Amino acid sequence: MLRLPQPFNLTNLLFRVFFIIILGFYSKVSLGLSQDIGSDRSSYSFNEEYVDSLLNSASAIMSKEETLHLAINELELAYDISKSINYREGIINSCNHLGGYYLSLSDHANATLYFYLMLRETEIEGDSTGIANAYIGLGLVMYNMNKWEDALQYLSKAEKTLLSIDNNPRNVKLVYYLEGLCLMHLGEYYEAGVLLKNCNKRAQAEGDSMRLYESALALNRIEIETNLNESVLDEFEEIQEYFERKEEQVGVCYALQGKALAHLKLGNATAAREFALEALKIARHLKLLYPITENISTLIKAEEMLGYYESAYTLQKELNKLKDSTNSIEVASQIAMLGAAHRFEKKESELDEEIKRKNRQRTFFLILFIATFIVALVIVYMLRLVGKQRKLSDNLLRNILPRQTINELRDHGSSLPKAHTNVTVVFADVVSFTKIASTLTPQVLVQMLDRYFSKFDAIVVKYDLEKIKTIGDAYMFVSGLLPRGNSAENAALGCLDMVAAIDDMRDEMNREFGVHFEFRIGMHTGNVVSGVVGEIKYAFDIWGDAVNVASRMEDHSLEGKINVSKYNMSLLKDKFSFTPRGSFDIKNRGNIEMYFLEGKLE
Repeated sequence: MLRLPQPFNLTNLLFRVFFIIILGFYSKVSLGLSQDIGSDRSSYSFNEEYVDSLLNSASAIMSKEETLHLAINELELAYDISKSINYREGIINSCNHLGGYYLSLSDHANATLYFYLMLRETEIEGDSTGIANAYIGLGLVMYNMNKWEDALQYLSKAEKTLLSIDNNPRNVKLVYYLEGLCLMHLGEYYEAGVLLKNCNKRAQAEGDSMRLYESALALNRIEIETNLNESVLDEFEEIQEYFERKEEQVGVCYALQGKALAHLKLGNATAAREFALEALKIARHLKLLYPITENISTLIKAEEMLGYYESAYTLQKELNKLKDSTNSIEVASQIAMLGAAHRFEKKESELDEEIKRKNRQRTFFLILFIATFIVALVIVYMLRLVGKQRKLSDNLLRNILPRQTINELRDHGSSLPKAHTNVTVVFADVVSFTKIASTLTPQVLVQMLDRYFSKFDAIVVKYDLEKIKTIGDAYMFVSGLLPRGNSAENAALGCLDMVAAIDDMRDEMNREFGVHFEFRIGMHTGNVVSGVVGEIKYAFDIWGDAVNVASRMEDHSLEGKINVSKYNMSLLKDKFSFTPRGSFDIKNRGNIEMYFLEGKLE
């Protein structure tokens, strides 16, 4: 069963992967030259038979999940040896397997690298079947990253190559199936239907029942979007029964999901809710993020149709968390690409040094100069092609991680925690949020929070502050992680602007939504530790007593007020006005004097 893609966008630093590929080519050419000048294949301890034995051994253990990493280690050894003895068949086969294995592990950086290396080698050999398989591999990488248009480009090249070999190649139905899915996701339903029907027809003729039912499942999804009638429910039932017989839970999940969508479109909210719940249970068990989000969306619509607004609101909160999780996965994948690029650049750099040491002859330097000139031209050309995507991805990273952290990841492949002194921490929280939220639909609630938090984001940029995160209805930022100006003063100016922005939005929000939010704000200055944490999902955060005290300042604040500690007041009293509030008992800290920040002194 071919699993439909999980949301996993990874475009940042693609130019680095291309650079690694070209650098690998450069090293390969140089290594081949050094062998021609100073040695021959007989000087190596390994030979082609040893490489073939490694490939056979990896294939024998590849089906077991617990030994997959062992198989990868053997294939990488086979690749390195094949390069050293210029055994092209070994290079192609090891690259093909490595690309597929890394793709199954969602390691898109290494999967892309090995499929490009395979493409390069098969083009040199004139191996049309290998070229087509490399394009299919690259198409699958883009497909699993939800980059439908890029996937279509590679799959179209694979289709053209396959048809140039044979008028009726057996594996072309996989290409038609993937192309059809990409077009379906792009909303090109007619073109998608043509390809999927072609796949269905070929699968039927070849007796490939799995591909037959997979394509039928996709065709039914298109029918839901274009020309829905109740007969599609019987077809989903047949598809579900087939996957149940095969004990293929992924297929069962998507069949139930299709039934839920069909019932929702037909106005059968109760049935839609029932099937979406079944599909969601399977998706959660299998940890399939894409069907989880789609089934929750279906459930929200069904619950609203049935009048279960409280349940719909709870589901909407879960959906928002999943979207935040998807963003974290994207950042984590980009960080992984940074680390992968760093490792491969170091490895290839060491190989270049070894080649330069062994090869000093005039002919080598002439070829090296020509190769370097060609590499420079190719790099410039590729950088122009991927510049736009790189800029978008860099902007995404800068929105989530501090610039200093990004630079460390680029330079070293990791980031160490840091201690900071005199950092001002600010929390802003909606007053009576639970009560207000109970009167609003999930969509309106999210729209309102987005409007307020977008205003806060602009203020954070204006005063060169650092947004840390949003937690439900709470907004958190800090000032002073980097030594730029007076951190407490900048934070205070930002808080005053936030209060002014909230006041300015009051009439606008009342007119548009019939309700507005009021915020209470708390601020404190002290020492914190910052860093990137997690192994699966990376997140930048700060910790320390200053964070806890700032949170307590917000808890004891009032509607439309900025509550600060006595220490903050002492830092700002020469430039800002304050109203004393007396002492309040703070959990684990005893009594702390508090003040309301009123405004800037003239």
